Amino acid sequence: MKFEKFLFGLLVIVLVIGFCLSGCAHGIVSEKQPVWDKKHIPMASRDYIILGNVTLEKTWWAVLGVSVPFINSDVYLFQTDGVTYDDLLREGKKRFSETNSVIDVNIDIARSTYAGFFSTRRYIVTGLAIKYVKDPASASKEAVK
Repeated sequence: MKFEKFLFGLLVIVLVIGFCLSGCAHGIVSEKQPVWDKKHIPMASRDYIILGNVTLEKTWWAVLGVSVPFINSDVYLFQTDGVTYDDLLREGKKRFSETNSVIDVNIDIARSTYAGFFSTRRYIVTGLAIKYVKDPASASKEAVK
């Protein structure tokens, strides 16, 4: 009975150590990778003008949990909110005060680190800041300016 308890305890210790070490060697990214394929959706009308490119870099981190990179799943007790569309829109309004929306949004992961129960990711989000106009004919005139 004591020997079985000893083997069970040893198995648990080996599994915990193996789990922690496997997190360090899994999913390390050395270059930019897209999170998903870029899908072009045609706009119905051209009642906007493009103000320019918007880029945002933000780091997400989490502790006390697990990342499973091959199925894109994160389960953590404490984590930051990551990057959102609102963050990119706020950045667009800082750069171009007339920004109404951001289109053609791309999200890339510049760097990921998995170390046991701790994980970080560096996101680079890009898009086009646009301003809506009421008259599509005036949009082409303003775009030429």
